[in-house]
Amino acid sequence: MITVDPAKAAEIDRQKMPTLSARQLRLALLGLGLTGAQVEAQIATIPGTPAQREAALIEWEYATTYQRDHPLVVALGSALGLTTAQIDDAWKEAATI
Repeated sequence: MITVDPAKAAEIDRQKMPTLSARQLRLALLGLGLTGAQVEAQIATIPGTPAQREAALIEWEYATTYQRDHPLVVALGSALGLTTAQIDDAWKEAATI
């Protein structure tokens, strides 16, 4: 019998999640009760240099697509108080928009 590590399986599933458009991602956040202004406020508190925060803001404002496993998505989700499961569920729902 093969034993599968549930955490590793979930990580692999996340890597397979579809890319979201900026529209889909922002509507998903709105569905979770979060606004773009809240995301930008969290970006302003990211540890690091001003250039790193600016790079994160550029990613947020100008990316046309987003990957579920992108480090910024992971970091912002946590900073906004979302669980991994909440993000996964919202991501799957957003993919249907």
